[in-house]
Amino acid sequence: MLDHGNVLSGAEIMEMAEGHSKIYQNAELVNVLKKIDRESYISFRLDHLFGISIKDVKEIINYTDDDY
Repeated sequence: MLDHGNVLSGAEIMEMAEGHSKIYQNAELVNVLKKIDRESYISFRLDHLFGISIKDVKEIINYTDDDY
């Protein structure tokens, strides 16, 4: 039979409790970050660098210098 009072020391129990606490803190942070809305942008250059939300893009047309 094991003496359950002597299986782990108080310091070992405290270390495990702190580790579990850190795990759950990180899990809460992950849940918060999942709720943050992220947006994707397309960037392009026409003399200057521009960016537009991908939600606002209706069509992308291939362009070459031969078109003009």
